[in-house]
Amino acid sequence: MLRRLVLAATVILLQKYPFAQLSIMIYTSIFLLAYQLHTNPYEFKRFTFFEILNETTILLLTILLIPVSWTKDGDQRHFLGILLIGVMMVAVGLNVVNFVVSLL
Repeated sequence: MLRRLVLAATVILLQKYPFAQLSIMIYTSIFLLAYQLHTNPYEFKRFTFFEILNETTILLLTILLIPVSWTKDGDQRHFLGILLIGVMMVAVGLNVVNFVVSLL
């Protein structure tokens, strides 16, 4: 909930400052990741693992957006785009496997 509120405020208030938007998203992800690592909010380790995995994925994707937005080279942008998609697909795949295992 906090992330959504910060993201909405950032998008509305900092429209002309994309670097500030990315910085705020990165710091928000780092804060939430540190909180989850410190508190272990779930009683099952599997839930904690996947929450940390998802938070790390969001942080990594946000960091990868920086070179994507700055580079002008088409081949490099294509490679970074494929990398973004690959990271996301690994995270989604692991979450799907987790979901299927939890149904059994």
